[in-house]
Amino acid sequence: MVFETFIEIFPKDNRWESTKLFIFQPREVGLLHLFSISGIIFYILKPNILFMRNTLKLCFILLLFVLISNSFISSGYQHYNQPLSYSLSSEAFISINSDADFASFSIPGIGSSSNPYIIEGYTFSNSLQGGIFIGQTTKNVVIRNCSLDSLGYGISLSQIVSGKISILDTSFKDCPIGVYISETSDVDIQNNTYSLSEIHSIHISKGHNINIQNNTFEKSGDYSIFISQGSSGSLIYHNDFFDNALENDEATSQAYDDGRDNLWSNEELQDGNYWNDLGGTDIYHIDGIAGATDNNPHPGPVLVNRSYAGGGDFPFFSLVFVFVVLALVSYKLKNK
Repeated sequence: MVFETFIEIFPKDNRWESTKLFIFQPREVGLLHLFSISGIIFYILKPNILFMRNTLKLCFILLLFVLISNSFISSGYQHYNQPLSYSLSSEAFISINSDADFASFSIPGIGSSSNPYIIEGYTFSNSLQGGIFIGQTTKNVVIRNCSLDSLGYGISLSQIVSGKISILDTSFKDCPIGVYISETSDVDIQNNTYSLSEIHSIHISKGHNINIQNNTFEKSGDYSIFISQGSSGSLIYHNDFFDNALENDEATSQAYDDGRDNLWSNEELQDGNYWNDLGGTDIYHIDGIAGATDNNPHPGPVLVNRSYAGGGDFPFFSLVFVFVVLALVSYKLKNK
């Protein structure tokens, strides 16, 4: 079903940006396909042309409903400023608010560069609270091989005093925001996948020296990466961007940069990112007052071993499925 979710997060110009989204649940599309398959099975077991015709008619009606519903998703998206009513708090499955909290959660390691604290192998899903919160710490931390799905947020890093934070080999799906970085420096974000983020996959607010490399970003409601004013010195390259900022009618790119001295390609390696909306240009322009550009965009996906899931492309898949159904029915009728 199509349902409405209302979220108010992310500071912007000392106000808080609110976003309303309408989300279509993929399981409904799965039921449509299952119904179609059932119709084929029933027809094969009991060759009744009238029954099959009625089944196909109902499938087409349901498919039309899916397509019309999807066309109205973008109409529910809007931005406006108003006071804070919901924020990224420390309410999370793993909430680290000081160096002492690492021991409270029995996290292995000692927090040094050679033996960092390691948060590994966790799966968090279907909760309004966040996945992992780390704030006001001084230790080195590695977060890896985790799965964060349908949460209030994925990972939030706030006011890290010192120490390097690494987020590796982790999947983020269907969260308002995947990674939120506030007043924190020296974060390494590599080999992760972000899909169906309701707003941003990565939001950087007053963050510095953030390395974002070898990630896949797909189907975010707003910009996949959002860098606010007061952020600087980040390097974003060798990532794949597919169909982001889907619900932002004003977006002309899949990322946004209001900071300074952030690089969207590795100039030494002449290695940028893949943007599936690049077109025929040699430079990809990033929205935002920074006037940032990816000077070395890739003509094709750079992460060849990580296929594009294409989450949310159900209208195209549904149409292909219907054509296959019609072909099977036509073949069955001709060979009766």
